[in-house]
Amino acid sequence: MPPKLRLTNTSAAPLTHGVNPRCIQTSGIFKLPAELILEILAYFGDPHRNILYEKSGRYGSLEPKAVERLTVIRRLTMTCWHLRNRLLPVLWKHVEGCNMYPKHRYHGPHMTSQPAGGLYAQCSYLLLNPTIGVYVETLSVDLYFKYAPKDLMSKFIDCLVRLPNLRTLEVFSASHLSPITRGLKRKSAKFPSVRELAISNRTAKFIGCCPNVETVSAPDQLSLGGATVLSSYGKRLEKLKRVVGVAEDSVRLVVQGCPDLQEIGIRACAGIVYGTAEASAKIVEPLRSLKRLAVVELDYDTHLFSSDEMDEIGHEVYKDGRDGYIKEWKRLLIPVLKDSHSQERKFLRWIHSENHWYRDPPNGVTDVVENGELEVFPTTSLIV
Repeated sequence: MPPKLRLTNTSAAPLTHGVNPRCIQTSGIFKLPAELILEILAYFGDPHRNILYEKSGRYGSLEPKAVERLTVIRRLTMTCWHLRNRLLPVLWKHVEGCNMYPKHRYHGPHMTSQPAGGLYAQCSYLLLNPTIGVYVETLSVDLYFKYAPKDLMSKFIDCLVRLPNLRTLEVFSASHLSPITRGLKRKSAKFPSVRELAISNRTAKFIGCCPNVETVSAPDQLSLGGATVLSSYGKRLEKLKRVVGVAEDSVRLVVQGCPDLQEIGIRACAGIVYGTAEASAKIVEPLRSLKRLAVVELDYDTHLFSSDEMDEIGHEVYKDGRDGYIKEWKRLLIPVLKDSHSQERKFLRWIHSENHWYRDPPNGVTDVVENGELEVFPTTSLIV
């Protein structure tokens, strides 16, 4: 067994060929039985096991269990060459540009400085080590510019340009719009590898940087501001097929800018319950111009399925109102899908989620419009 190397601070040194200076000659890991090493490698090598992929909570904070997994895998990459080669792609496949907050410090500068500092550190590391950047497939960030380094936006854009395999970009929120506008205009950056983009109304400018995007999602609703940006770029996005999270008053604007959409998701459709049928018809009529439309996804307004509300008004009254809501939407939307020229199977999908993070698995029921008839698609249903 070779002598142990004394550990030194190598955090500032760039990595070459994916080798960590701390683990070039370390062999202590091989004291473990070969079967155990193979089991570790098999566990982390399973492509269907999302070990680290877990959305951040409020204010960009990671759950402690996610941070713990990150720490364990990062330490394993420093043990030996075999584990490093296997675990580096796992460690960097999904990158969260934020930090976990210390307990009881959700206030003041800490709400912005720590996520901004975490994102800045991640970008600096990826720029310093381009061999690591090829592993990144998903990047999820919140852009907080107050109490952040002045060149945060510039560093972030430079980092994105150097991620050749980035498929999903999620810019959930931003504290200010002007740094994004100035930064993207100054850099004239393009991210051609991005296929899925999650944005807010303040980060909608990223749409123009992703010419090959196929799905645009707005977790907190795409209102008039964001819809205007999407509409201005829509006809240049030849591969755009799906837009999710459109607010009621933005449907017409999105449809006009993206006439080739195949799927559209509308958020908080409460017009039938709290408004008039005419108001909902105004939402539906623009959809008739989508000749390739195959899927309409309606996200229930959260208060429609509130357990507190159900207890207050009574189960029967609550159920009658809900069923009437669903029945009226079917009456309006099924003819739209039938008239579409799309050759794909057509769905009217009902989605309900307690929060609006689009990564959450959809719970609901899907209605299939096929051969002029309505068929209930077998999924987990909240409509009982």
